[in-house]
Amino acid sequence: YSLIGPGVAIAGPALLLSFVIGAISCVLTGLAYSEFASRVPVAGSAYTYAYASFGELLAWILGWNLTLEYAISGAAIARSWGDYFFRFLQLCGLQLPLWLNAVELGHGIVASPTACAVVLACTGIMLGGIKSSSRFNVVVTTLNLAVLSFVAIVGSTTVRPSNWTVVGGTFVP
Repeated sequence: YSLIGPGVAIAGPALLLSFVIGAISCVLTGLAYSEFASRVPVAGSAYTYAYASFGELLAWILGWNLTLEYAISGAAIARSWGDYFFRFLQLCGLQLPLWLNAVELGHGIVASPTACAVVLACTGIMLGGIKSSSRFNVVVTTLNLAVLSFVAIVGSTTVRPSNWTVVGGTFVP
């Protein structure tokens, strides 16, 4: 949900459909992993399963694909968290210079020192070992669930069914 704002601006209420498609995709992926795990009883990831099922070349390609996927998604999430952290510090009364959130490097490339700081902080926590990173993960997950529950509960009090109408003859803009 780190990019809901831009998604709503483009897709409007049809953004809900993308979340449904994403949920179905997650369920199918979980079922595929459980099938792999029952056939290859070794702890591992998609690389291990691809290696056991299809061989070294496909596993190598998949491994690099996973590395690229994690880098791109990690960068997007870090940028989003950096923005949130920067805005949070501003709400706390700290007037920080704008270059801490976005530095124009030219050719449309923007770097975020705040996002880099968030990534370095998470890296430091991970380097602290399994116990500390596990505790941090539990705290962040609990906080995440608490915030989502709060938004759902408070948001449910302001629902107006009269808004559930199709405008312009379509649900999708």
